[in-house]
Amino acid sequence: MRLIVKFGGTAIKNPARIKKAANFIKRMVDAGNEVVAVVSAPGDTTNRLINLGSNFQKERSFSQEFLSLLYQGEEQSTILLTLALNAIGQPARAITLHCPEWPLISENLTAGPVFLSREKSNDIENIKIDERRTKKKFATEIEPLIKRGIVPVISGFFIRSRSGAIVSLGRGGSDITAFLVAAYLNGDEVLIVTDVAGVYTADPKTVANSLLLKEISADEITLLSIAGARVLHPNALRFKDKNTTSRIVNFKDLNKLQLKGTKIGGAAKTKIIAGPAKLMMVTLIGKNLSQKSILLPRLFTLTSAKGIAIHSMSQSDSFINLYLNEEAGKKIYPAIHDAFIRKEKLLTGISSIKPIAELIVRNYLFIESPGVIAVISQILSKNNINIIEMITSHTDVIIYVKSEMLSPAIELLKASLKIKDA
Repeated sequence: MRLIVKFGGTAIKNPARIKKAANFIKRMVDAGNEVVAVVSAPGDTTNRLINLGSNFQKERSFSQEFLSLLYQGEEQSTILLTLALNAIGQPARAITLHCPEWPLISENLTAGPVFLSREKSNDIENIKIDERRTKKKFATEIEPLIKRGIVPVISGFFIRSRSGAIVSLGRGGSDITAFLVAAYLNGDEVLIVTDVAGVYTADPKTVANSLLLKEISADEITLLSIAGARVLHPNALRFKDKNTTSRIVNFKDLNKLQLKGTKIGGAAKTKIIAGPAKLMMVTLIGKNLSQKSILLPRLFTLTSAKGIAIHSMSQSDSFINLYLNEEAGKKIYPAIHDAFIRKEKLLTGISSIKPIAELIVRNYLFIESPGVIAVISQILSKNNINIIEMITSHTDVIIYVKSEMLSPAIELLKASLKIKDA
């Protein structure tokens, strides 16, 4: 098995932890695995360097000198882990930005955020890799080292541009580095070694009885990361192949025979998901609906009492759209009228459209991509497909069309967005 092991700053914070990381790598190699290590700066080194450099230059100004200062943390970790591996008899090679073997090359000079956060990661940024040069470097420089039993130790967070300039991947960018390395080396598994046991059902610092998840999909953890759970950089899984497994493990567990943690399955790619083909949209019309605090609780009580699930819902101050199974919609329609118009007079009127179909276009990059809604709308409108409603939520663009338009809409979007499988 080919393992890409990424060590977070906490995992290599001091000499004792670096030795522990080295012993783990050697044990993996001795067991017959091929191992490549990716490292972050130790502990809080990056914040310390940001503070130091900020005495002379604003953080938002990305001069090469400022980036060179920040890179000292990753360079230090790369060299120290390499020394630790060689000291215990495991051949290793430090691959830093200054090495001729450096493999990760970007097309653009200024990939990455406009400023460096003091949090675990920055917002999602677009990274354009020079595919030809990067593939060649991995094939001619890194692959031969692995075949000779030498562990490449690659620094994270930064890459090089075509011209040789330093390019920041943003805070948490070592996660991105690890998945890039796995993609170009056909890694079987990416281990993210950090200071938590894995992904929890809630923040364990906030919810004491939160549960450790044994497995989570790439889509789910990406959504969690975007929403604030900084276990993994939200941009990292963009480069995860569906056939490459990944796990998040605690550095404290590295000496155990069986690593646990949370397994990440699948890949976070653009997807088109066909929802129900026969829904009914029930529209509740009224005034100042957002101020009527009793309306939604009573509506949910009514639907629950009749055993009806609400598929989805949208709301403004003047209407509420409920998307229901068509048969359920026919059943609840007169009940809503009687309860909220005839009796309580909370609504002005009620209407419906059926049959309606749902489709979802999903990609975590949508959150940071201007014009996505316009692109999708134009694709459908140019082909005379009317959008009844479009709802955006985090990574999803949810589109409602007439049922007979579902299949044509999916095929058009797949072709236009170059999606190979829905």
